Amino acid sequence: MQPTPAGHSFSIVDMIWSADPIVQFVMLLLALASIACWAIVVEKMVRLSRLRRDLTVVEAAAAGSTENTGANGLVRRLLASAENEANDGASRGEDRSDVRARLERAMKATLKTELQTIETGLPFLATVGSAAPFIGLFGTVWGIMNSFTAIAARQ
Repeated sequence: MQPTPAGHSFSIVDMIWSADPIVQFVMLLLALASIACWAIVVEKMVRLSRLRRDLTVVEAAAAGSTENTGANGLVRRLLASAENEANDGASRGEDRSDVRARLERAMKATLKTELQTIETGLPFLATVGSAAPFIGLFGTVWGIMNSFTAIAARQ
């Protein structure tokens, strides 16, 4: 970019370096928050695709398919908790409905734990999503105030 006649360059890099330290800090804070948010979004996309794959295995197992060889992740944890509860119920001599209720509770607890691990990072996204516009507005107002101060100093 060509410098303007007054000797100022309007490239983004030059504007960042010539900005007030407060404005630079706000821009750095927003850039770091953006990087963290994108990292969380990519991680969630990977987890959700893995969860979708695991869900198809669970659906196949529920439909009575015998192809359980690919059971891993969520499916393995669900089946392990159900098997532990079934073995425990068989040793107690409980009837079928009691064992079924305990299996359901065990599998729900496993799913709840899995969902809690999947939901990590969401409060951070919510916080950044609600606070970032106000932080950006603060940086903008600060920059405008400094511009008006510089204009007033030059008269």
